[in-house]
Amino acid sequence: NEAVLSYNNFLDFDQTPVGTTDSINSIWYVSNSQNSYPYTWQVNSGQTSSLNTGPTSDVSGSGNYIYTEASEGSFGDETYLETACLSLTGLNNPNIDFQYHGYGAAMGNLYLEVYDNFQWNIIDSIIGQTHPSMTSAWTYKTIDLSNYSNKTIKVRFRATKGSSYTSDISLDEIFMYNLVSKHAGIAELESPSKGCALISQETISITVTNWGSDPMSSADISYWVDNGPVITESINISPAINFGESYTHSFSTTADLSIVGQNYSIGSSITLSGDTISGNDTMTFSVLNVVPLNAPYSNNFDHIALSLIHISEPTRPERI
Repeated sequence: NEAVLSYNNFLDFDQTPVGTTDSINSIWYVSNSQNSYPYTWQVNSGQTSSLNTGPTSDVSGSGNYIYTEASEGSFGDETYLETACLSLTGLNNPNIDFQYHGYGAAMGNLYLEVYDNFQWNIIDSIIGQTHPSMTSAWTYKTIDLSNYSNKTIKVRFRATKGSSYTSDISLDEIFMYNLVSKHAGIAELESPSKGCALISQETISITVTNWGSDPMSSADISYWVDNGPVITESINISPAINFGESYTHSFSTTADLSIVGQNYSIGSSITLSGDTISGNDTMTFSVLNVVPLNAPYSNNFDHIALSLIHISEPTRPERI
């Protein structure tokens, strides 16, 4: 008789070590069909171990995600990313959002399923290749689970392996929540990004997303650098943003990020009147002021292995 956990939670895999293939956190874990190992979900950062399949990075550009390692196993093998028992008691509008990436000529299939204490039911299907390249933007999807309101369920992503290794199905930013009228969250640090010559008056730009059913026209948004003071500004959004829409605010108070070689921790939070879901109200990012190379500089490439392929390091700020 398993413990029943709260439904509301957000998973972006950034707190899970790269290479994990079993327990992700207290809610999510990986399991496999009897003969499918080592075809399995595993946490990764950057591109997967195979060319011509998978993404080049996670949604944010520099964090972690989970994918199916298709270099092993056989066609049709299955692996599951599954939750413990979840209580939907008192939730009238449960939803699950996620981002997915499906690049690869032999891409398998991805199924979102719900266990109702009797059987697993397919709620959504993503069939075959869905993205044209490794660098394609991730795709956001939201699924209504209101048919399971006030029940205890399990949720899983069931992946099936395609006919070859180019079948690295990927997931990121899984968000389970009850759709309410007031709910907002921090989405991204838009600027500054990691780079050279950051200055003492950098403009901080934060993107927020409305996850509530009511349009959002105002809120308080804050940022802080390391252990410095909290800067709070009120934002007025016109026209108001609806569910799933985002708004980027640039603070009038700048930040000093001028120390070369310093890795700054930039935190941000949003306060929306009536929002009682706090899981995505605060987010922390890392921004590095890169040490420049001294001139003159030369490179004859003689130390580089022939045919070495390198994916450029992402310049997006890193989530902590």
